[in-house]
Amino acid sequence: MINQIFTVIESLFFLYFLLIVSINLLLLFFALLQIYINKPKDAANREFNAITGFEPPVSLVAPAFNEQVWIEEAAKCLLQLAYSSYEIIIVNDGSNDDTFKVLMEKFKLVPCTLNDIEPIGTKGAIRGVYQSLTEPKLRVVDKEAGGSKADASNAGLNYVRYPYFADIDIDTVFQMNSIHEIMKAFSDPEVVAAGGVVRTVNGSMVSSGLFMRAELAAKAIAVFQTLEYLRAFIFGRLGWNPLNAVLIVSGAFGVFRTDVVKELNGYDIRAAGEDMDLIVRIHKYHILNKLPYKIEYVPISNCYTEVPEKFHALSGQRARWHRGLTQVLVFHKELFFHPNGGFVSWLAFPYYFLIEWFSPLMEVAGFFVILIGAALGLLSIKSMLLFMFIAFNTGLLTSLFALLYEEIWFGSFGKLEDSLRLIFFACIENLGYHQFILFSRLLGLWQIILGQKFIWKSIPRSLNIVVPD
Repeated sequence: MINQIFTVIESLFFLYFLLIVSINLLLLFFALLQIYINKPKDAANREFNAITGFEPPVSLVAPAFNEQVWIEEAAKCLLQLAYSSYEIIIVNDGSNDDTFKVLMEKFKLVPCTLNDIEPIGTKGAIRGVYQSLTEPKLRVVDKEAGGSKADASNAGLNYVRYPYFADIDIDTVFQMNSIHEIMKAFSDPEVVAAGGVVRTVNGSMVSSGLFMRAELAAKAIAVFQTLEYLRAFIFGRLGWNPLNAVLIVSGAFGVFRTDVVKELNGYDIRAAGEDMDLIVRIHKYHILNKLPYKIEYVPISNCYTEVPEKFHALSGQRARWHRGLTQVLVFHKELFFHPNGGFVSWLAFPYYFLIEWFSPLMEVAGFFVILIGAALGLLSIKSMLLFMFIAFNTGLLTSLFALLYEEIWFGSFGKLEDSLRLIFFACIENLGYHQFILFSRLLGLWQIILGQKFIWKSIPRSLNIVVPD
C-alpha cells in the first residue's frame, strides 16, 4: 500500500516538472519567434534615430528614500537623456539623510506652485514642491515618509503634466536612447503601458550617470543575478509579449498612459510588489470593461540597476518579491480563468500560480520525498536521477538560451572571458545559489503568515560602478 502511494506521489512530481518544462519551452518558442521577426540588422551597435521634436512628451517620476550618495548622479543621468520633451519629478519620501539637502544645493531648488492638480491620496503629507533654477526640466516633491515606493510614486503622479509617465527607480542608469526607444511602442494607440529591459550595472562603466559599457561584476552574487535578470527580461517577458500577457513591468523602468493610471487611482500602497500589481490591475480594468488594450515589452530599450551584493539584502528583496506575487494572486483572483481574460486569465495567471508561486513549496516537498523514499527504500535510483536531471537542466537551458539571445541581438559582453564566466555560473547556479533564493521566497510566505508589515527600506549601495578617468 505504501509503495503504491509513493508511486502516485512520484508520478505527480514528475508530471509537475514536466508541466514546467513544457510551458517554458512554449515561452521559449515565442521568445525565439520575436527575436527572428524583430531583430534589427544593426542591433549590436544600435544608435537612436534622429529626434524629430514630435515625440509625445513624457514625465519621469523617480521616488527616492535615503539616497544622498547617489541622488546627484541619478539626476544628472535623467537630465542627459536624448528625448525632445520630458520633465523629471524626483520625490523625496521623507529621507532621514541629506538626500533633499543635496538636491537643494546642487540644483538650486526654489519653492513653486502648480495649478489644476487632481490629487491621488498619499499617506505621507506633501511638505513642498520645488523647481530647479539651473535645470528647467527638474522638479522635486518633498513629502513625509509614506512607508512605500507606491505612496511616493502616487505623490509624483499628482504633479505629472504630460500624457505619459515613466515610473522608475532612482538608481536606474539609462542609455541615452532608452526613453526614445520605449516611447515608440505608443505609436500604437491601443498600447497603455510598456516596459524595457532591466540589466545589472554592477561592475560596468558609467560616466556622469549614463551607461557606457557592460562589464561583468567581480562578485559571484552579482553574476548570478545577472543571469536571473537575463532570463526574466529576455526570455520570460519576451515570451509573454506576443500573447499580450505580460504581467510585470519592472518598477525600475516602465512607461504608462497617465490617464489610465489615474483612472485606477494610482498605485496600491498595500502592495509589496506595486509594479506587478499595477500591471495586473490595468489588465483587469480592460478585461472586465471589455476595452481593447496592449501592454508591450520593448527588448531594445535598456536600462541598468545595481543589484544587492550582500546576502541579507538579496534575501530581503526576494522575500518582498514573493510577498508581492502572493498579494497579486489574492487581490486579483477573479482573473483566474475569466471568460474574457484570454491568455492572461487562461495561461499567465495559472502559470504564475502553479509555477512561479507554487514551485518553492514543490521543490521543498520534493526534497523531503526523496529523503523519505530513500530511507524507506521506496525510491528508485532511476526516478531520483530523472527528478534531479529535470530540476537542474530546466534552469540551465533557459539561462543558456538567454545568453545566446544576448550575444546574437546585443553582444553586450564584449569579452570572451565574461561570456565563458556566465556559462560557468549558469552550470553551478543550482549548487547553492538557487537554494538560497528558494529559501528567501519561502521566507516571504512565512512573513505573510506571521502578518509582518512591509517597510520600504533603502537598498545598500556598493557603488562599485567603474567610472572612467
